[in-house]
Amino acid sequence: LVTGASGFLGSHIVNHFAQQGGQVCGMVRKLDGLLPVQNVQWRALELPSNHLATILTEEMPDVIVHTAASAHVNASLIYPAQDFTQSVVVWNNLLESVRLIGLRPKIIFLSSAAVYGNPQQLPVAESAPIHPISPYGYHKHMCEEMAEYYVKLYGFNITSLRIFSAYGTGLFRQVLWDIVQKAQRNPVVEMNG
Repeated sequence: LVTGASGFLGSHIVNHFAQQGGQVCGMVRKLDGLLPVQNVQWRALELPSNHLATILTEEMPDVIVHTAASAHVNASLIYPAQDFTQSVVVWNNLLESVRLIGLRPKIIFLSSAAVYGNPQQLPVAESAPIHPISPYGYHKHMCEEMAEYYVKLYGFNITSLRIFSAYGTGLFRQVLWDIVQKAQRNPVVEMNG
């Protein structure tokens, strides 16, 4: 089961599992515009939701990859409450739904290198101090801590991955994309002498 399955990372994860022959449940906000994919069952649900436990009971996933969350550091500075809901509240909704139905799948949480803030040394080691500088980074760190106590108190099997500068086919935000878009709007003109 992949939450945020129509997003950049979620869609690639769904496709990977489906190509490997796995039966995938892709959870999305809306079914509009989704194409049928072999081995993928699409489920529409706006998270957080009281209906999540029902879907988990019906699907009984062996693995849950949680990619549903805000992905915008700058937006978190403008709308911190919205970022909190999309990150921390949605993550808690997933963990509580899993706990309440007694399911214990492998859960993979996609966190962010934003938990490090401005690191003192590059490359950043996993053991580097945590010093987030944005609501986005703080909220990802809160989710990691929540994962830790669900592991310790309820026996969950959770792995947190700190993603940094993910890019690839289908991503329309990153430095190179922005440069190309600006160059297309305002072509570079060579000037002589």
